[in-house]
Amino acid sequence: MEYYKLIYKYAQYIPVTSALTFEGSATIGYGNTYRSANGIKPGDRRATEVNGLPFFENFYAGGVSDVPQFPR
Repeated sequence: MEYYKLIYKYAQYIPVTSALTFEGSATIGYGNTYRSANGIKPGDRRATEVNGLPFFENFYAGGVSDVPQFPR
């Protein structure tokens, strides 16, 4: 399956004092396949159309504070 991803990252640093700087950042992205592929659903012998990104390339919302392993 051939796919593409477009990602835009933006960061801005704002000095608050001579020893403190605020950093804000954002990342947005979009991805899809170049064309649909044919596949077979598990448990179903009929061919189905497969499109979208592979599950390991999906985009997820959130950040470090949203991951359960990190203390808050």
